[in-house]
Amino acid sequence: MTANCATEGHIMGLNREYVIRRATQSHACMQVMLDDITDTWEWSECTVAAYKAKLDATNDVVETQAEEEADASNARGELAYNTGLLMDKASSYLSLSKRKYRNDAAKLVLLRNLRVHNMSLPKKLKLALDVEHAWKQIDQTYVPMAGNTFAAYQTLRALCQTKYENVSKEDAEEGEAGGEMYKSLKELHRCSVDWYQEAMRRFGIETPHGILIRNTIDTAPYVLSSASAVPTLSAGWNPVTSKVVMTFSVDGATSFEVERSDDGGATWTSQGTKTSPAEYAGVTSGTYLYRVRGLTESGTTEWSAPHLVVVP
Repeated sequence: MTANCATEGHIMGLNREYVIRRATQSHACMQVMLDDITDTWEWSECTVAAYKAKLDATNDVVETQAEEEADASNARGELAYNTGLLMDKASSYLSLSKRKYRNDAAKLVLLRNLRVHNMSLPKKLKLALDVEHAWKQIDQTYVPMAGNTFAAYQTLRALCQTKYENVSKEDAEEGEAGGEMYKSLKELHRCSVDWYQEAMRRFGIETPHGILIRNTIDTAPYVLSSASAVPTLSAGWNPVTSKVVMTFSVDGATSFEVERSDDGGATWTSQGTKTSPAEYAGVTSGTYLYRVRGLTESGTTEWSAPHLVVVP
């Protein structure tokens, strides 16, 4: 597991599993070595006790983030499933009611421009609300198909809207939590690297402790993957300038790719390459998700968690 010391610290991103694994291996070595060291073991303003506290705290942050990511993924899946059911009910009502009221011009006016087709998630929810209003105005006692009552439709539409708002909020919170996790991993990794280099100076290759360190701790360089670093992102609507304004950051990035989604994250559209802060003018009214990923010397980082922006 021996690695060239010169490569230490030149990792552009932080893989959470690697950092935790290495830190755990390092602490195990510290505990063995402390039995044979009489002076206080201290490096880079850190002690063994402080290092263990950092390791425990980072473990907690990583576990919490993993749970939140799983919850967010489940929530997005539930939202997609329920929205699909809602569109089926809307399609059933529209197709059958247009046939039912084909000779009633006043009612057809309310229905004519309403149709289910391939559209973004926010637009689907807007359509669903328009269908609800039309249904209520025309005849809310009408049941186009078994089980597709106005009350059932209304309940499902409200559920989908609530789930969409919750998912958007959770995505934004997940992005902030991801940034905190990355900071914690970065600090723990720095302490691990500093201790390893200090230990190698203290103990020769052929000493028992030197052999223990080199055979126990995984210091092999690894390649930055798309999941190695998580940019932090803040975005919102500036009513004074009528622009979407964004700030973002991640270590090692010289610029960022920006993407936008108007269907709740189902599809994404490139908004070009930017440096922070960034502004976008001419954005039409709607609800959008934005995300960014950093461009580094080693490649691209992970996409940030989506950030919700409402343009009035």
